[in-house]
Amino acid sequence: MSVLLALVTLVLVGWTAWLRFGPASRPEPPAIGLALPPLRLLDLETAEPLVSP
Repeated sequence: MSVLLALVTLVLVGWTAWLRFGPASRPEPPAIGLALPPLRLLDLETAEPLVSP
């Protein structure tokens, strides 16, 4: 019985880690006629925005 509980715990911990650190979900492409998301261009050296809002 304890082996089963340890296995369930291990699976749940692994699943939680995958949800936290796994690949991010892809954003949906914008639909026709909707406003575009903000364009965020960053300077490679300073990481500051190149385009101010």
